[in-house]
Amino acid sequence: MKHIKRVAKAAAILTAFSILTRAIGFFYRIYLSREAGAEAIGLFQIATSVFSVCITLTSSGIPVTVSRLTARAEKRGDTLLQNRTVSAALTVALFLSVSLSAILLLLKNHLGFLFSDSRCLPVFLSLLPAFLASAVYSALRGGLWGRRHYVSYALTELCEEVSIVLVGVMILQGKTTSMQKAVAMAQAVSISYISAALLTVVLYLVRNGKICLPRAEIKPLVQAASPITAVRLCNCLQGSLLAIILPASLVRGGMTASEALSLFGVMTGMTMPLLFLPFTFTGSVSMALVPEISVMAEQQEKKRLTEQIDSAFCFCLAVATVILPGYLCVGQELCVALFHNEAAGKLLQINALLMLPMSLQGISTTVLNSLGKEYRALLHFGVSSALYLISVIFLPSRIGILGMTSGLALSLTTECVLHLIALKRLSIKGLTCFKRIAALLPFCLLAGAIGYFCKELTLGFLPLLIASVIGFGASTGVMLLGTLILGIFPLPQKLKKWVWHKLPPKFTANTKKSQTFAHFIDK
Repeated sequence: MKHIKRVAKAAAILTAFSILTRAIGFFYRIYLSREAGAEAIGLFQIATSVFSVCITLTSSGIPVTVSRLTARAEKRGDTLLQNRTVSAALTVALFLSVSLSAILLLLKNHLGFLFSDSRCLPVFLSLLPAFLASAVYSALRGGLWGRRHYVSYALTELCEEVSIVLVGVMILQGKTTSMQKAVAMAQAVSISYISAALLTVVLYLVRNGKICLPRAEIKPLVQAASPITAVRLCNCLQGSLLAIILPASLVRGGMTASEALSLFGVMTGMTMPLLFLPFTFTGSVSMALVPEISVMAEQQEKKRLTEQIDSAFCFCLAVATVILPGYLCVGQELCVALFHNEAAGKLLQINALLMLPMSLQGISTTVLNSLGKEYRALLHFGVSSALYLISVIFLPSRIGILGMTSGLALSLTTECVLHLIALKRLSIKGLTCFKRIAALLPFCLLAGAIGYFCKELTLGFLPLLIASVIGFGASTGVMLLGTLILGIFPLPQKLKKWVWHKLPPKFTANTKKSQTFAHFIDK
């Protein structure tokens, strides 16, 4: 159980930082939805979808790969190999970033075909400084990750988020048109990336990391990172295609171009961030798992490996399940209060169930990459992406934005099934997580009813935001209680002892009752 406790401790640190980082980003999105508006957000999202392709092409597979390779080198006590691996990653990322940046600047007058709206080009060019900074950022963060310097790793992400908010709020002042606001948002992203890159360099050197001349490390690094990069590149290309195909498909269904762009901005800029809320907690588990699973796989520890994967799957699915009833019962009111947009709330309720396959897909992909099965994950992603794009091409013109929902559900489910089949072939069997999550269904029904009742009860005398938060909190509280009763989220050891000592003496004196309760709190 030591390996599970180690992962849990690392995940707790990362989760604390992640909650703070996501909370800052969440309130910034609320600010943007009111200050910038749906059209400016739509322009920014389309530009960043192309920008994400560039970053993915040059450096997205590097952090995970560097983390895995440096963790194995640390297990063997080879510090020099760790430094050379990070240096190789830095060399590759800088070379690709500088080369691609030069090409984009030379062809800047011919890049209009990349965007569904010509106004997106200046927004994209404002993001290029962030592109260069990300090369340094990704390589050195991978080194911190592999050496398990999780606090330093999380600080760089927090610095990025704080910078983007402070700069964004300042430079958005006085901007009147959607175009000006979108460019200002892009400039804030560039400045935040540069700030985070500078902090990463300082933290890496403080943590005794060194930059040295890589020798034979470049080739294995590129070979391991290529399939991960390909998966994420395809994901970003899919996002870019979606930014073009979905509005066009909605227009074919009868919407105006402005209405289609606004609806796309609502879905991607307001609804989807709320659906990704579970990743505030589960993303930290994924990060903590990569070094641990890599070492276990190298040492052929099948039993410990299965135990670790089962715990991770159960945790990620449970987090999504805890949030699910709250979204279903108060999601619409919550979005109206936060974003002043009723469509975002309706889309949130419709798409809430997607959090389950999204969580499972995220953690299972991490596991496959950590086991060295990157090419298998790439194949699965290709199949699921093809299904998604076909759905988005044909369905939105007939059923509106629900076509995107249907395609996403089909894509995620297909990828999850393929991942689970691959894990079974790797002798990862006997997973109990699905039965344990299914046991939460009665609590989901109870939580939804209580959350809805609390919301309706308080709407008469409290503001909409407070009433919605109370309803969501009540629903989430019931679900958390259910996870404790079923032992999915076990009580911390110190809390167990505190509860035991607070029991009445008559109760603890009864051996039978004491044993029963002790068994309950130890679950």
